[in-house]
Amino acid sequence: MKKAINIGIFAEDTPYEQIFACLKSAGYAAAELNLFEEKKPFPSLWNGADEAELKAVAACAAKYGIELVGVVSAAFWNHKLTAEDAQERARAAETLRTLVRAAAALGTDSVLVVPGVADGSQSYLRALENAHGCIAAVLPEAEEKGICLAIENVWNKLFCSPVELRDYIDSFGSRVVKSYLDVGNMCKWMYPQHWVEVLGSRIHRVHVKGYNTDNNTFCGLHEGTMDWPAIIGALRTYGYDGYITAELWADGDVEEAVRGISADMDKILAS
Repeated sequence: MKKAINIGIFAEDTPYEQIFACLKSAGYAAAELNLFEEKKPFPSLWNGADEAELKAVAACAAKYGIELVGVVSAAFWNHKLTAEDAQERARAAETLRTLVRAAAALGTDSVLVVPGVADGSQSYLRALENAHGCIAAVLPEAEEKGICLAIENVWNKLFCSPVELRDYIDSFGSRVVKSYLDVGNMCKWMYPQHWVEVLGSRIHRVHVKGYNTDNNTFCGLHEGTMDWPAIIGALRTYGYDGYITAELWADGDVEEAVRGISADMDKILAS
């Protein structure tokens, strides 16, 4: 498995050159990029970025020997694939389409999909159907470009069981719809190794963060109650050998935090 980190840990005005140089020196193989709805200072991509801008980012990463693990967007929380409003669903589907095209231009093969939320005023089955329709609409382009639509388990009251997510993924009948497994996000209710067992080869990417079940809070990788030997052991048992991507924050000096997270990930991988 290879170490990666989401670059949202850096301040928004940090140049890509500085980010990728820091990651290389800290021992990471790859970076996960964030796409924003509006243009921001570095580190950001945005919906209006053209192919030349995207390829320049990829070239900068390659200069430092940093691979690009994928692209994510917080826009899915504002424009939900599950929404009843057709215009909101259309904006969500367009966000997904933009991410697919950005991933292709960047030379990566992964887009993180947050499918929306289950709303108490909405039918649960209807929410799943709405998200399915949006993903299916973008699927032909994703298949053509070889971009995986990796559905993440998040705190959205959807897919509270790995069996449910497994069956939802399988319902698309596509090699490019898989799971982006966040091993911290289900710890309040279940065990990550059980999700690995059920999802198996459907796991395309893995996010890591710490979680403390004693007080139900996210934390540093070794500050909580995560059973890393069981989690990493399950990933190896079921054939996962891809990236593990830290999704964490920095308190104080960012570059020091990035180095510390890298060292923590080394310990996890040695489990």
